[in-house]
Amino acid sequence: MVNKVRSAFSCPPYELSRDEFNYFQELHHPDCASQSKAIKGSQSKMIQHSKISEWLSFGVHKWLFEKALNGDKEALFKIEHSYNLYDEVILKAKEQNLL
Repeated sequence: MVNKVRSAFSCPPYELSRDEFNYFQELHHPDCASQSKAIKGSQSKMIQHSKISEWLSFGVHKWLFEKALNGDKEALFKIEHSYNLYDEVILKAKEQNLL
C-alpha cells in the first residue's frame, strides 16, 4: 500500500514508484471500464479513466508497435503475448534518456 501518493499528472509516470503507478491504475478504473456499453452516470468516470490511462501509458503502446514494425522481435513478442505497462514505461524513459 502506498503511504503518500502524488496527485495525478503532477509528474511524468516514469517518476512514479511501482506502488504509486498501480495505485493510479486501480483508483481510476471505473466499474464499467471493461464493459461494452457505459452505465448511466458513469460517463465522467470513463472520461477520467481515459485521461489517467493516457497519462500512465506514456505512449508505450505506440512505441512498442513502432519498434515491432522496425523488426524488434522482443517488442512483437510483448504485443502478441503481454507486457507490464509500468516496466515498459520505465524502459521507454531509459531509452529516451529521461531516467
